[in-house]
Amino acid sequence: MRKNFNRLIQHRANHKRQFTQVDNLTIDYMPAAVGYPARWLFLTLLRLPPNYNPSSKVLAKRMRCDDRTIRTYVAELKDSGFLETEVIAGQTIYHVYEIPRRMGNNEQQKEE
Repeated sequence: MRKNFNRLIQHRANHKRQFTQVDNLTIDYMPAAVGYPARWLFLTLLRLPPNYNPSSKVLAKRMRCDDRTIRTYVAELKDSGFLETEVIAGQTIYHVYEIPRRMGNNEQQKEE
């Protein structure tokens, strides 16, 4: 039986130190609708190495919650444009963006 693995793809600025840096624009663009736990998940994803294969269970353990809660945080980040996911051959691939790629449906509806 083939195991399904998740993959993390980070779209980041080129930082040269061994700590997590976040661009000020990221802080400025993070909407109030994204709760602090979802922001913590965002930072957790940014600090992981690019070749790391996070599962929702592993992320839940790191954040001391359950994997359903992680899915809620993922939805918040996706809606705000900081995270996109795609499934290819059974693998969930997380695309994490320091600067939001797009606004979620709620933000677009507010502007119309």
